[in-house]
Amino acid sequence: MSQAFACFLCTLPVAFLARSPDLFGQPGQSWPTWIPYVFSLLIGPILAPLVMRRALAIRRLSSAVPIFVLAAVFGVASYVVSDALVSQLKQAVIVFVGPAMLIFLLTSTLGDRSVER
Repeated sequence: MSQAFACFLCTLPVAFLARSPDLFGQPGQSWPTWIPYVFSLLIGPILAPLVMRRALAIRRLSSAVPIFVLAAVFGVASYVVSDALVSQLKQAVIVFVGPAMLIFLLTSTLGDRSVER
């Protein structure tokens, strides 16, 4: 669960920038529609060793591959959610950062403590 919130926190700026109409300094130019999906597909596996380090430390490679695939799915799914929020709320989407960070910290701390016992 903390992996999903970490992906959400990292894909939120990507969704915001992808919806910015003058991203390149010239009005009317924007990112191609596939670029944010590539970024989100990469964000999940990059965050996986950081967030799911306990699960990866005790597993073998055969278990790590599904974890990284699931992390990539979380990355794309979190971008879809972020994009929907940004399209509806514009700059007001910033109010979701604080609660998402709190939930991320709580779930990652609970996950770390459950493995230590």
